[in-house]
Amino acid sequence: MAVSVGVVAAVDVVWVLGLFAVRRRVRPRLLLTSGLGWLVGVVISTTGMPAGRAVPVGLLVGAMVALLWSLATRSGVTFTWAPDKTYNQDDGPKPRMETVVLVATALFGVVAIVLLATTH
Repeated sequence: MAVSVGVVAAVDVVWVLGLFAVRRRVRPRLLLTSGLGWLVGVVISTTGMPAGRAVPVGLLVGAMVALLWSLATRSGVTFTWAPDKTYNQDDGPKPRMETVVLVATALFGVVAIVLLATTH
């Protein structure tokens, strides 16, 4: 239990520091979606019981929320009440660092899966 909590705490710190480090090399929407995913993960990790299971579950859910929201809004945001209108559309080339952030977020999810598989 203590190993998974320590690993997830380290991953959470790396996640936040990584977002802070790349803040000028990615678009604000990626920072927003990744930050929201991190926040969801932290809330689940700190409020769930038992901690040995809640901490890796929080990391997994947070990483998946961040990854899915980031991918869903990568080119723009479309609302259902105006399906033909895309807001904040960006058809230009995506910054390379965004792909690095998305891959790292997916790796955080893989770490959480491994921790869940190894905890009893």
